[in-house]
Amino acid sequence: EISTAALIGSKVRLGWEHPANAIPPAMQEAASLAARLDVAVVVVRDYRNEHADLPGLTLSNEQDLLIQVVAAANPRTIVVLATGGPALMPWLDQVPAVLESWYSGQEQGNALADVLFGDVNPSGKLPVTFPRSDADTPVSSPEQYSRTELVANFSEGLAVGYRGYDQLGIEPLFPFGYGLSYTSFAYAQLQVAPETIGGIGTIQVNFKVTNTGSRAGAEVAQVYLGLPASTGEPPRRLVGWAKIELEPGETRDVSVTLDSNATSHPLSYWDVTMNGWVIESGDYQVYVGASSRDIRLTAAFQVRHTGKENNMTEWSEGNVQANGITIHYHRTGDNNKPSILLLHGVTDSGLCWSRVAHELEEGYDVIMTDARGHGRSGGSATEFSLALLADDAAAVIQVLHLEKPFVLGHSMGAITAATLAATYPHVVRAIVLEDPPLRDEPPLQTNVDKSLFQTGGEQQNQFGWQWLFELRALPREERIARGFAVNPTWVEEEIIPWADSKAELNIDILEPALAAVSNAAPWREIISRIECPILLITGDPERGAIVTPEAAQEAAQLWKQGELVHISGAGHNIRRDRYDETMAVVRAFLSRT
Repeated sequence: EISTAALIGSKVRLGWEHPANAIPPAMQEAASLAARLDVAVVVVRDYRNEHADLPGLTLSNEQDLLIQVVAAANPRTIVVLATGGPALMPWLDQVPAVLESWYSGQEQGNALADVLFGDVNPSGKLPVTFPRSDADTPVSSPEQYSRTELVANFSEGLAVGYRGYDQLGIEPLFPFGYGLSYTSFAYAQLQVAPETIGGIGTIQVNFKVTNTGSRAGAEVAQVYLGLPASTGEPPRRLVGWAKIELEPGETRDVSVTLDSNATSHPLSYWDVTMNGWVIESGDYQVYVGASSRDIRLTAAFQVRHTGKENNMTEWSEGNVQANGITIHYHRTGDNNKPSILLLHGVTDSGLCWSRVAHELEEGYDVIMTDARGHGRSGGSATEFSLALLADDAAAVIQVLHLEKPFVLGHSMGAITAATLAATYPHVVRAIVLEDPPLRDEPPLQTNVDKSLFQTGGEQQNQFGWQWLFELRALPREERIARGFAVNPTWVEEEIIPWADSKAELNIDILEPALAAVSNAAPWREIISRIECPILLITGDPERGAIVTPEAAQEAAQLWKQGELVHISGAGHNIRRDRYDETMAVVRAFLSRT
């Protein structure tokens, strides 16, 4: 039956279709052959290319009819799908087995034979959801995908993939993560620890998997996480998995770690108003199973931003990808307030500014970054310089859309702030420099192997680094106790992040960081190039402060507009030693600048 005819130039193209209920001769021959065999195997495929979308999920060229004809002739028919994605299966109830082989390449035949004859026990899991019909997909809606215009409206929002099926309550044909084996597996004894975290940290998900069948096999155990309802996220997301090979009757312990700082952001959601990843306070549900719909075990943990360690009423955290690394930050507000960027010193982290951030957050959007190699930021020892630190800060300002922020820095962070202002004068409103390394002689000993542990408060991070190695080896509680012992005038809000930062430090970064700070010359050129207002805060050199009175006066003669303030009784850690006096000066400077 000729169904179409089209005149194309001087040629006529004909198309045809078989009459209704007519079975092509080739299919009749296949059915006749299948009827004489113990098992029939039908291999079907889809047709894809880079130049066009698939018209739908139905197999082309009447392959569905072929399967139905063969299955009617032999009920022991196995269907092998060689597809690049999901396919509809109107014949599924007519066949006992379906094998998805994807595009297997030149060894496809051998691989299929190994699985079909039982020489290999399959352990694959579906990386996509197989829907029951085209109507279950977003492209079925003309409002979203017209098929005639080059416009697609992604109005489904976060309801994408398996998360969309879960959120919309659509029952799939085969769910994400689904896959059978020639054996069976049981899950038991789920434990999640700790039960509560303060927003950053790791969650350990532990459970047992047992091979309850008679054949050796491998199971891909999957861990899903449900975020608090207030985030607006779909019910579950895949956050981890483990593949376990087990002999018959064997049981193994499985452990999956959820790290809040991982690039996959397992605990976070993207906040468009904050332009960053946010970890919400609330209850988090842990699901462990064999697929996204085959959940065997459940548990829960809590995230509580109590303020115990950072004393902040609200905060978020996120990462900026720039200059080949991940720059981690914490943030107290949004772009509705003037911004303050806080840059810390060597071996510290962004949260070492927590006390300052808490005081300023009511009137400012405070951003605390971890310098490269510090805290939760990336970075290697081979790529560390003052220029890179300034570039990193500029990237944070650009990505977070900060409009000419104030930049406050301590030590390494202070000279970074100065370099930032000198290099990128259009992005900085004003800078506050807390004891920057304005010295011609190296202020810090860069050989970290030639010193003894020193106590004595502010002097500890000046001339010896053995203390750091000893401190890092201690449990957290002992690090905090040591911090109180050597810094008796510091408050808990200073000590806790200080102790945590030492454990988080990439120790390989220490020597290049010290070298970069020590080689801050020509600091005079840097200061003289700065156009914005400067507040330079100095301490007592006899207590460990870096900036001498002579260097401070020289800097004051070089800058175009600036203020010089000396805080008596303070060492290198000026704000920690004399917090009230320091913050009074800082607040006054911010209010009039």
